[in-house]
Amino acid sequence: MSDTFSVPTGYWELWYTADPLTTGGQDSVSASGSNSAVFPYLSIQVIDKTNSGRVVETVEPPGGLDKAMWAKSGVDPRPWKQKFYEGNKEYYFVITAKYLKSYTIEARIPNSS
Repeated sequence: MSDTFSVPTGYWELWYTADPLTTGGQDSVSASGSNSAVFPYLSIQVIDKTNSGRVVETVEPPGGLDKAMWAKSGVDPRPWKQKFYEGNKEYYFVITAKYLKSYTIEARIPNSS
């Protein structure tokens, strides 16, 4: 669970990135000797603390975390951005990460003009 943060406006964006430890579907040998595929994974639950812990949305990278696929396409999709058209509340994240070197998650509030 992340620290609670406050959104003082009615709109905000979640910007996130991840650096996979492995590429999608690599074979791995477990301690028991069985083979299994290893898939990097990142899931971010956005929780509305103001409203009794309601899950606003679960965010995951579209298309998964496959660096080999990004290299083939010539396009690195990071950072990903998710828009939220609600605010004036307090939120926190529940983050599930597997087989990642690192990840970054930012709640951004646009400048008002």
